[in-house]
Amino acid sequence: MQEILRYSEGLTDQRISDRDEKHQPKKPMAYQPLYTAVATATGGRDGHVESSDGIVKLNLSVPREMGGPGKPGASNPEQLFASGYSACFAGAIGFVANQQHKKLSDIQVTGHVTFGKVEEKSTYNAGGTTYPLPGFQLAVRLDVHLPGVDKAEAEKLVEQAHQVCPYSRATRNNIEVKLAVV
Repeated sequence: MQEILRYSEGLTDQRISDRDEKHQPKKPMAYQPLYTAVATATGGRDGHVESSDGIVKLNLSVPREMGGPGKPGASNPEQLFASGYSACFAGAIGFVANQQHKKLSDIQVTGHVTFGKVEEKSTYNAGGTTYPLPGFQLAVRLDVHLPGVDKAEAEKLVEQAHQVCPYSRATRNNIEVKLAVV
């Protein structure tokens, strides 16, 4: 069994609405855009996704485990999220190590993104009508392997990377995120 270094349990919104007095969005920080990725999805989970530069061109299919066809050669949003988070987190580890003048060889991060059901009874409002939320949630586990780095030092770097990684910052207090040094 792998030791979990950090566990951040997501918070849930009881109601989702711009007018919800209990849930006010955070005030935007000073922000200077450096790069914007653009991708278009057509057809939802059984469709196609393509980046604006044409580099990413993937067919999508709902996995069999979720009741879909699980088409061979097709991806899904969870795989795409796991890929992006893993790459970003590996970059964050390299960033914090570099700031501390530490040399790392290969940084390997394996992301596990799980799609699951929750028991909450939340709702959303559309046009004056209240609808039940479908009750689905994501959870993430990142397994980090840092060859040649002792476990205590690797855990410190992973913890620090979790503070600076843009994906970690975006998901903090929203979904369950577990970090493990393997």
